[in-house]
Formats: sequence, C-alpha cells, structure tokens
Amino acid sequence: MELDANSDEHGRSVTELVVDCLADATGRDPLELPPLWEVIDPEGLNSVFEPRRSGDERAGTVQFRYCGHEVTVETQSSVIVSAKRVSTGLR
Repeated sequence: MELDANSDEHGRSVTELVVDCLADATGRDPLELPPLWEVIDPEGLNSVFEPRRSGDERAGTVQFRYCGHEVTVETQSSVIVSAKRVSTGLR
C-alpha cells in the first residue's frame, strides 16, 4: 500500500497520510488504529518533511513499525508513505 502526498488534494499532514495508508493496508477504520504517538512522535515526523524556510524540499527517509507493518516515509519530489506487512517469524 502506498500513498503520495502530491495526489492528495486535501493537504493532509504526513501523520494523517501514515494513518490513512495503514487503515487501507489493514482494512480498518483509521479511528480503530492504535494512536500513532505510541510508536513515533507525530509532530516530529511532520516537521521532518516540512519544506525548509527557503521553500526547498527536505530529503530523507524515516522508517518505523506500526500495526504490524514496516512504514516508510520518504521524499522524492513528494511525500510517499508505504507500508509492508512485517513477518514476525512466529507460528
């Protein structure tokens, strides 16, 4: 599952994109997901991907686990959020 902020006409924050991506990946309502702040600082995550004062885009990647998925947030001329199911190796 992947969401691209450039295709988002509502101007949602990075953290909102993460929650929406995980809701889609898990088939759950976003309000049913555990709070994102339990795994990462939402304000910090948003600030990492805000444009610089000059207006230039920041470059970078942040990865973390949330709801049994490996979440990757990156910039490549837009903010991209992707989520892949994590195998725990447990049976």
